Amino acid sequence: MHRSCARLVAVVILFSAASLGCGAGAVELLPTNTCEGGNVPDCRDRCGKREGMPCYKLGWFHERGQEVDADFDRAMGLYQQSCEASWPQACRALGDLYWRGEKVGRNAKKAIEYWDRACTLGLDIACPTPLERDIADGKLMAVSRGNGSVSVSPMPNYQGPKPSTPSAPSTPSGPSAPSTPSLPTAP
Repeated sequence: MHRSCARLVAVVILFSAASLGCGAGAVELLPTNTCEGGNVPDCRDRCGKREGMPCYKLGWFHERGQEVDADFDRAMGLYQQSCEASWPQACRALGDLYWRGEKVGRNAKKAIEYWDRACTLGLDIACPTPLERDIADGKLMAVSRGNGSVSVSPMPNYQGPKPSTPSAPSTPSGPSAPSTPSLPTAP
């Protein structure tokens, strides 16, 4: 191959490799000066514009006292603002806080409402289970055992599911004689 053609092939190969990127997919680098990277001023600015994710992240920082002063009431307000902006993780966080009763009064019905909202917004892991719904409706009670486990039992006034009207038993059309197995005969 001629020397100039070889250079041209090498340039094309290098250009192609550079334009394709590394690996199977493109890599998106996020600068650390964004809320996603933990930049609190950017979170505050974007939360002020009613963006859900930055309000959630800022609430998370306030709840844990990371990067900002710990302020649970401020965290709750930011989670609420984020949930109203349709950020499902914030709705789930509010549901979790009300379910456990951590730093807020335990309110299972309110927890279910927030989990339902997160579920409707597409966060499947937040969808309440039938057991959680029964606890919130007062049909069952959950008691912490102290070792991290919880036992669930019916409430004293719980009558169980309403009995359905039994259907009439099916009757055979006539007596049937038991079948007798056929025995092999000797040759």
